[in-house]
Amino acid sequence: MAQVGTSPVTDAASRSEHQTHRSVPLKEILEAARAWSISGIDRAVWIFILAHGCLLALLLLSDTDLSRRAAGALMPSDSLLTWDRAFLALVIASLALHACLFRRLYRSDPGWVNPGESNVIEEGSPLQKCPHCGAIPPERSRHDFNTGRCVAKYDHFCPLIASSVGDLNHSLFWFYCTFQAFLIAWAWFVCLDAVMPCLSGSQSETVSCWLLLGATVLLVPLFNFFGGLALLHAYLTASGRTSYEICKGAKVPYLKPYYDSYKGPAQFALGSKGLGSLLRELRKGNAPPAPYSVGAAENLNVTDGAADHFILKPSESEVQPISSATCFSCTLHLELF
Repeated sequence: MAQVGTSPVTDAASRSEHQTHRSVPLKEILEAARAWSISGIDRAVWIFILAHGCLLALLLLSDTDLSRRAAGALMPSDSLLTWDRAFLALVIASLALHACLFRRLYRSDPGWVNPGESNVIEEGSPLQKCPHCGAIPPERSRHDFNTGRCVAKYDHFCPLIASSVGDLNHSLFWFYCTFQAFLIAWAWFVCLDAVMPCLSGSQSETVSCWLLLGATVLLVPLFNFFGGLALLHAYLTASGRTSYEICKGAKVPYLKPYYDSYKGPAQFALGSKGLGSLLRELRKGNAPPAPYSVGAAENLNVTDGAADHFILKPSESEVQPISSATCFSCTLHLELF
C-alpha cells in the first residue's frame, strides 16, 4: 500500500483531508515567488503603485475633466453635496476598491495543497504523491514551480500578483481584471477628452498634452489585455475550465480520454491565434471537452459562493477509465507561464 490518501474525486468525506492548503504558511510560500524586491517591497506592489500613481498624477496635474472637477469640489459652496464632490467621491471610492481588490488577491491563497503526513493512498487510486513538494494533490491540481507548492484546480501563475491563480482565488482574479479594465476605459476617455483640443489646434501644445497623448495610446493595449482576460476567465469559470486545461488540452493526462473523441484542435494557445481558434470552435458549437462542468449556474456557484471549494468530478455519463499512470500531471508538463 503506497503512502498518501483516499481519492477526493470519489469520496466527498475525504475532501478536508486533502485540502489542507488553508493551513499553509502563506508568507513562506509567497516569498519563494517574490524574491525580487526594492526596499523590502515586492516588485508587483511597486508596479501597481507606480503605474496607478503616475497616471492619476498626470490626470490631476493636467487640464483634464478630473482635475477641473477636483478643483470644483474643493471650492467653497453653500451645498455640502455638489456634482463635483459626488464625482470625486466616486473616483476615490473606485480607486480604494481597486486597491483593496489588489491587496486581497495579492495575499490570497489560490488553493495550495499542504504535504500530507498521515494520508494513505489505496491500491488502484489515481492519486500519486508529488515528487517536488510531497503533497497528495486532488485531481486537476498541478505543481507550481514558482511557489514550490501544488495548487488545487491550477489555472496559471500570474506575474502581476507574483502568485498562483487556482481554486480559491479564480473568481477574485476575474473580478480584479474586470474592474481594472473598467478603470482603464474610464482613464482613456478622460485622456482623450483632454488631448482633443491639442490635436485640433484650439489649444497650444504643451508637455502635458504629449504625455496625455502617450497615455491615450498606451491605455488601448492595456484595455485589450485586461478586457480580454476578463472575458476569457468569465468563460472559463462559467464552463468549468481553467487556462491550463485550455492551453494544454489533450496533453493533460486526465483530459486526454475526452480529447480523443473531440473533433477540434488538441489545444488552444493563450494568444490571438489560439483565442481566435477557440472562438471559431464555439461559434460552430464545437466547444472543447469540459468533463468537470455541471452547468454554468453550478460552476459559478462552486467558483464564487461555495463554502467548501472542491474539484468536481465528471458526470457519471462522461466518466471514462483513466489509468493511475495518466492521472497525475504535476511532473509531466512545463509551466504555463
